[in-house]
Amino acid sequence: MFTAVLVAAIGLYLLRLTGVVGNNAVYIPTLFFWAMVAGGVLIGAGFALGGYCPGTSLVGLGSGRIDALVFFAGMVAGTIVFATVFGPLTGFYLAAKGPDAQRLTDLTDLPEWLILAVLVVVAALGFVLGRKLERARRAFHGRTSLHACGG
Repeated sequence: MFTAVLVAAIGLYLLRLTGVVGNNAVYIPTLFFWAMVAGGVLIGAGFALGGYCPGTSLVGLGSGRIDALVFFAGMVAGTIVFATVFGPLTGFYLAAKGPDAQRLTDLTDLPEWLILAVLVVVAALGFVLGRKLERARRAFHGRTSLHACGG
């Protein structure tokens, strides 16, 4: 997801830089901190407990996995419950409004190209770290399975 957001951010930056897209062409909704925290916790818990995100649950569902069906049904049920109780939750949902400035460039006074460059470096470091951790995991499991077999 981080990669997709970063590619979109770079693409929008280049489109704005070349004049294809205007500076205010993309609507950025106001953030509300408590709603974001509650939604993040609930969605994160669902992803962690279910082992899926919405896209992968559809792939799992398409491959006939029962756990994906249960996850997908829970996701749909959660959406219906939220839509049903949204009215009474409106006060909470609209509490703790964030700043009017929604872009990092507005919040930090840093140039957009610098923010994007830093994010590209963070992504690259994340990929390098992920690759190293994956290799370490494979090496660990490889040794464990050999040892368990008497090797």
